[in-house]
Amino acid sequence: MSYNLLNKEEFNKLRQSEPERFKAEVKGGEYLNLQGLALAPMEGVDLKILERLAKVMRAFIFAAVEAGQSGHPGGSSSKTEQFLALVLSGLLPFDFLSPKNPGRDRLVWSAGHCTPALYGGLSLIYECLRRGGRQFSPA
Repeated sequence: MSYNLLNKEEFNKLRQSEPERFKAEVKGGEYLNLQGLALAPMEGVDLKILERLAKVMRAFIFAAVEAGQSGHPGGSSSKTEQFLALVLSGLLPFDFLSPKNPGRDRLVWSAGHCTPALYGGLSLIYECLRRGGRQFSPA
C-alpha cells in the first residue's frame, strides 16, 4: 500500500498500522521515519519543473559557498528538494511579497551549514518573481 501523507485519513491509517515510524519528543517535536515507505505521487507536482528549479538552486548554493571560500555545499544541497517542496507546495504558508507578515509560518534551519540553501532558495524565488515582471525597490 502507498500513502499520501497530505491526506489526513491516509496519514492516520499509517499512524495506526505502523506506529513504530512515529516518535514523539519530550520537548514537543515529532519525528516520522519515511525510510522504505511507499508514498503515493503528489497531485499537481511537476517533477520536471521541480528538478530544473533544484538545479538552479544548487547552482546558487555552490556559487555562494565558493564565493565565500568557506564550508562545503553538502548539507545545503541535500535539502534543496525539501526546501522547494515546502515553500512551493503551499504547505508552508509564506507570502514572498509580504515576508514580514506576522501570520506566516517559519522554517528554522538548525544547522548553520544549511544557510546557503535558504539564501539559494530565496534567490531563486525572487529571481523568478522579477522575471515574471515584479519590481522590487532597492534595499
